[in-house]
Amino acid sequence: LHRRRHSFPTRRSSDLIQKSLEMDAINKQQHQGILRQLELVEKEEKLYNILNNYIGDANGNKFNNIVQRITMSHLFELANLRLESLMDRYQLSLGSTDDEDSIWVVDTHMGDEWRSIDSVSGGERFVISLALALALSDMASQNVRIDSMFIDEGFGTLSPDDLYNAIAMLERMQVEGDKLVGIISHVESLKERIGTQIVVEKLQNGESTLYLKCNEEQRSLKIIGV
Repeated sequence: LHRRRHSFPTRRSSDLIQKSLEMDAINKQQHQGILRQLELVEKEEKLYNILNNYIGDANGNKFNNIVQRITMSHLFELANLRLESLMDRYQLSLGSTDDEDSIWVVDTHMGDEWRSIDSVSGGERFVISLALALALSDMASQNVRIDSMFIDEGFGTLSPDDLYNAIAMLERMQVEGDKLVGIISHVESLKERIGTQIVVEKLQNGESTLYLKCNEEQRSLKIIGV
């Protein structure tokens, strides 16, 4: 008769099994941590994919165009506020996304008809340009104080009514906005509306002279070089 022998794990084998179990628990913990990190990375990747889809561009042009369009829309809003008091017939609007470089005017006197900026008269275009210049001043004044503004010519293309409205607008802006408004022009009718003038007068010898005209009084001016 043979007796069956029973083998029992030794102390050494028990230690190895315990260490394996501990290592397995550690590996499972690390695995869970990696899964959580992977989940965070996938969420971040999804966000970047969305950004890349809307504004991604090798040269950054796509994002620049979006920012410029937002800025232009804000500029037109401010210009339209100026146009309401300067010339209430027109409102400015940007073209569609397929034609972003186009500028349109909405003719409120013709049932809000959309017209190309090229279809308005020279005088009307000047008033629109003036409204845009004033809107730029409004935008810049949010961060920088602008105390003076100079407008070079353009008044000769205005009708008497448009000229009167433009000057009235500038005078009101100078008084209410506490700004110095300067106009460079050859239009004779403007002289009656401008009290203080720096007059450039051409002499017979080809030279020119400057003098200050204030309420019909003339004072000589000297230019001092720095």
